[in-house]
Amino acid sequence: MANLVALIVKLKERVFSQEEGMQWHASVTRDAVTAVRTIKTTKGIKGIGPLHWLNDCDVVQHVPIDYMHCILLGVCKSLLNIWLSPTSRGKDFFLGGKAKDIDVILGKARPPSELTRLPGQLSKLSVWKASQYRSWLLYFGIPVLKDMLPSKYWLHAVLLSSSLHVLLSKSITEEALLVVEQRLSDFVALQEEFYGLERCTMNVHMLCHIGGHVRNFGPLWTHSAFEFESANCKLTSLVHGKTHVEKQILSAWQRVHSVIEMKEEGLHDVQMGLHVGHELQGNAIGFRRRHDDWKLLGPESNTPLNESRRKAIIDALKHTGVTADSNLDVLTVNTRAHSGILKLSSTDYSRAKTRHDAAVKFLHSQSHAEDFGIIRCFIDLSPLLLPAGRTTLVALISRLFVQSIFPDTDESVPDKISRHIQGIIQQQAWLEVVNIPEVEDLVVVPLQQIVEKCVLSELPCGRFISCMPNDVELD
Repeated sequence: MANLVALIVKLKERVFSQEEGMQWHASVTRDAVTAVRTIKTTKGIKGIGPLHWLNDCDVVQHVPIDYMHCILLGVCKSLLNIWLSPTSRGKDFFLGGKAKDIDVILGKARPPSELTRLPGQLSKLSVWKASQYRSWLLYFGIPVLKDMLPSKYWLHAVLLSSSLHVLLSKSITEEALLVVEQRLSDFVALQEEFYGLERCTMNVHMLCHIGGHVRNFGPLWTHSAFEFESANCKLTSLVHGKTHVEKQILSAWQRVHSVIEMKEEGLHDVQMGLHVGHELQGNAIGFRRRHDDWKLLGPESNTPLNESRRKAIIDALKHTGVTADSNLDVLTVNTRAHSGILKLSSTDYSRAKTRHDAAVKFLHSQSHAEDFGIIRCFIDLSPLLLPAGRTTLVALISRLFVQSIFPDTDESVPDKISRHIQGIIQQQAWLEVVNIPEVEDLVVVPLQQIVEKCVLSELPCGRFISCMPNDVELD
């Protein structure tokens, strides 16, 4: 007990000697001291951590926030529990009576192959993985809840989701970061107004600091726990008994490294161990990589061309200086293509049952304007371009006509939300697909001009397309 008192006294001396720039650290330290003294969590702080004793270490600003636990398993999960909790029955944000309908909608979702887990059902929320919360927050939740939550609660969730889209980008400008910080500040303020002070947890509070951490440490994907926890399944495969688990893992890890060292020294009869070693070493921190060396996959097929496809191909060839036969009736096509880890498939690919890898953002060949579309097939135009000496791999894309997902705001929407709507619309994180015309607007796009793959959500209330914030983070 005497040692504990000495600890508290020493910490208090450090607290009151803090300069103004360390006031957050000092506040956290006070709460840590109180938690130790009362043996009770204080403002989310459970006790004194070892980092408190490091000189010049600000436990608030020098320790980056992990968005997997803070936002996905924290704030997002909390919001879903609030909406579904029986204690919310009778309130206008209660979704318990609509959970089965939402489960039916999510059961029909066909995410791209980058989202390795299918959307979870709300009835099984307790077993959702972090990646399923991410898919919900970034792609499916906002379109699904559009007509199920009152506007102010829906737009409140949009503040969080749109902010996460920016914070997970490959690069973030200072201007965009300032906008997101204000957006999250308003989200936190409205959390208390909409759901009560008891719902303003430590995870909600940390949203006020997450912008500064991105400014100091980079986008959230650069320091998230996803990269490390993706290796958990490999580590558990090294455990073969119930006792001394940590020793089993360390022993197996040492054996793997000794095998790799043997390989480096010229001993070649170690292929099996080397394979295991590379599996463990190479994927502990993994990012998807893309390059522009496109290849077509799958068997080729001679496909009859309808009028719209024939016209799109002939128009594309005209821009290359090649005159195509106007009687072009059959063309050799492929159903899949890949560039590095980026894999695309067309709507002609019949084996894709639970995945949709055909929705993309692309650049127009002439105007270089960005647009959205669905890939119908892949074509190697080299046989038609031989006179011009070119080899070109292209995608035949059905253009999508899109509009903003956001309706005109009404008087019930607080100013803390309405002032952000225009910026969120310009962000184009989600777009609604309007009715497709009777005759498809087909365009031929070189594969190098495909900007990114998108998430297409086909729901009873409409079709929605969402952009992925980056193409490097593993699911």
